[in-house]
Order: sequence, then C-alpha cells, then structure tokens
Amino acid sequence: MLGGTTGYLVDNSAFARADHPAVAPLWSSGLAHDRLYSCGPFVLEALYSSRNLTDMRELFEELTEALPYVEISERTWRLACDAQLAMATVAPQFHRRPIVDYLVAAAAHEHDLGVLHYDRDYDHILEHTTLEYVSRWIAAPGTLHDPQANPLRNLKRDINARLGQFSGEEAVPVHEEVVATLDRAIAAAGKAALKPLSES
Repeated sequence: MLGGTTGYLVDNSAFARADHPAVAPLWSSGLAHDRLYSCGPFVLEALYSSRNLTDMRELFEELTEALPYVEISERTWRLACDAQLAMATVAPQFHRRPIVDYLVAAAAHEHDLGVLHYDRDYDHILEHTTLEYVSRWIAAPGTLHDPQANPLRNLKRDINARLGQFSGEEAVPVHEEVVATLDRAIAAAGKAALKPLSES
C-alpha cells in the first residue's frame, strides 16, 4: 500500500517495472486508489522507449487515461535549477543527474506529492537540496533485475560520483588507481576493453 503522502508522481524507473511480479500489486493498488500522478517530463521519458509511432500513440493514451496530470510551472523549473545548483556544491560533477529527475522532484515538492521510483538519484536530491517530498522505492534497491539494462550503468555512475568528490591534483592518482584496477579486472576476466567512464 502506498502511504506517507497524498499521492506520488511516477518516475519512468518505476513505470518501466510496473509489470514485474514483485511490483504489480503495489502498482495496481496505487492506480485503484488514485494515488499515482504523471507530469510532462515523465511522459516524454516514457515515450522515448516506444518502438514506433503506433506504440507511442498507444502509450500516450494509456498514460493520460490512467494517471492524473500535474502541471510543470515556471516555479517548477526554478526549483529544479536551484536543486541542481545545490547538488553542484556537494562535489564536482555531483550535479550530473538526469534533468527529468530534477523536474519530477521539483514538481513533487511543488504539488505536495511523493515520488515513486527505482532510482537512487531521488534519495540524493532529497538529501542534498531544499526540495521536500517522500522518496518511495517501488521495490527495495537492487532487488529488481532489468534484462535490458546495461549491467555496468549503475556501477559507472557510482564510480563517477565518487571520483567527482576529488578535484584538482588530488584527483589524478585516485583516477589512475581506479582505471588500473579496472583494467586488471578486465584483463583477468578476458573481457574486451570498455569505453572510458567519461564516454558513458
């Protein structure tokens, strides 16, 4: 059951996993009790994965019929920008979170809603900015497998976030040590070389 606030803005990370057996009951309950909402940034991100125009139109109709819509205002944009600036003060590159996440978090703050997600960025934004909302994971972190996801994506993001806490001259030896460790692990596993983290 979704409690803790009047309702939740849906993030695409939750929507994309709505059919997962561990998630479906919570999702169905949220829909049945009118606890789930959408906003423009979420809809655009959800539509991005459509295979063709027909799929896109069907998904758009599904989303607009199933989820009440909340507006993204000029104030929402300002709140999102302020949050991004606040994240940048934590460490170099720490602000590099998806723009949609900032906007959904800001909209949740503005409309007194929570965020339903499967994305650690919402916890970071909540912790390091003045935005206030209930951050609700649709399932415990790390418990849902997404067969289409790049298994290294979250690892790369975590590594980048941690490296971002070092700057200037102190960053060089840390970065070199991490790269060397990864290269040794890749060579030991007989894997092909990966793209540099900066290109991910």
